[in-house]
Amino acid sequence: MHSSKNIVKYLNGDLSPKFCKDLGFDGINYAYKIYKENPTWISESKKLGLTTGCWTINKENKFKDLVEMGIEFITTDYPDKFSKRK
Repeated sequence: MHSSKNIVKYLNGDLSPKFCKDLGFDGINYAYKIYKENPTWISESKKLGLTTGCWTINKENKFKDLVEMGIEFITTDYPDKFSKRK
């Protein structure tokens, strides 16, 4: 599917973590609403060795919710707002 030198994450939000793993993806990067509709997908992804990300998070309440769910990274328009280096 892809070179071992490239990292590929699936974005569309319509595939389960298991299906993404079976297709050879390295992770998933879904919209917030997908994780809310499928609350086990972050933990399932981690068990399968997939990374998890979410786009585009600009509200602190959504960020905190995702952190509690175990998200590994987010995409945001306000990186300083969510920076770990504060």
